[in-house]
Amino acid sequence: MQAILLLAGQSSRFYPFHSVVHKSLITIMGKTILEHTLLSLKRAGVTDLVLVVSPENPMQELLGDGSGLGIHITYVVQHETQGMGHALLLTREHIKDDFFLLHGYHFEIDQFVTDMNKKKKNKDDVVLLGKDVRGTDRYGYMHIDGDRVTAVIEKPQEEVKNSLHIIGIYLLNKDFLTTLEKTPMSHYHFEKALDAYAKEGKVTFLQTDERTITLKYAWDLLDIKDFLLEHITPSVSQKAFVSPHAMLSGDIVIEDGARIFEGACIKGPCYIGKNVVVGNNALIRDGVIAEEGSVVGAYMEIKNTFLMGRSTTHTGFIGDSVIGSTCKIGAEICTTNVRLDRNIIFPEVKEEKVSSYRNHLGVIVGDNVIMGARVTTMPGVIIGNDSIIGPSALLLHNVPDNVKLYAEVKTIIKEKSSSQ
Repeated sequence: MQAILLLAGQSSRFYPFHSVVHKSLITIMGKTILEHTLLSLKRAGVTDLVLVVSPENPMQELLGDGSGLGIHITYVVQHETQGMGHALLLTREHIKDDFFLLHGYHFEIDQFVTDMNKKKKNKDDVVLLGKDVRGTDRYGYMHIDGDRVTAVIEKPQEEVKNSLHIIGIYLLNKDFLTTLEKTPMSHYHFEKALDAYAKEGKVTFLQTDERTITLKYAWDLLDIKDFLLEHITPSVSQKAFVSPHAMLSGDIVIEDGARIFEGACIKGPCYIGKNVVVGNNALIRDGVIAEEGSVVGAYMEIKNTFLMGRSTTHTGFIGDSVIGSTCKIGAEICTTNVRLDRNIIFPEVKEEKVSSYRNHLGVIVGDNVIMGARVTTMPGVIIGNDSIIGPSALLLHNVPDNVKLYAEVKTIIKEKSSSQ
């Protein structure tokens, strides 16, 4: 069976990591997100893959024909971003029969392949993956009646009864492509074609309660982190140094060249990448991934955080946060991660407040950021790439890319009175 992966298009809502060629190329646990997805497909027996990519992307250079991963990859270039439907039609000459359509971050797909295939009763059926996710507008809806989907609604104006949210994994066929080709081009071209196909009685669904992945905003990387940590096999490399006076508990992976010094405490699930340094008396807990070459300084506490490669920290507290690559974070950092009222945190993305659906969220830091000593960040603050934050700054709002931000410090000197 084949799979089509959609890897073109912009990632403007993925700020501050929007400038990467594609968000699926972020490295986590030593592999890109895309590699995790390709290996998930391979586990499910899907090894014939078509990747829809943007011009001048590095994916072909990175992956070649896929033989290194035991798969076969064909590349199709989408020169202009015109949505899922347009991207899918570009692959038509490569499609042989039934196929899966998904994005490059769905590395949980091996959980669903067999069950979605079983749901297909008729030759012309397509199968949607659905989930009962109440209180979120992050997905389109499918209206269901029995075992059939009767309508697909991308942006409903009111609550849709007898419905499921659509998770972006689809089992499609060549007959559906004919309907897609006849559907007028628009922003929701693909969804309108699905709706038309559903009205012909040719759409069924698989409902799941399993964890599913999305990658729309930067803090979604924390969900990806959690998914990967749930499936790790604990191991400690013989090429790593772990002090006998360090304390390790739970499921932990420690890679080659890592150094864990005296007094450090690591509570799994955690992943410590190649050549990571964990200093004396540091505390790592509640789901941390520290990528290759990063440093967790002495007496540093890091909780539920994704620390990207070659970023260094000193002392302080980082919680529920995403730290980009090659950052330098000074002593006594404090990432405030909970509102005083304990309510949901609303980060600002593209000048709009967006629900994170989290009541614990620290800071999102872009790549190559330098932060001085004693910086404090409020919940959900986003710091842009290549910025410098001076010492003792209190960040109440987002910081743009490539700026220098310093706290104003006033020094007052008073002479003692003669009576003193």
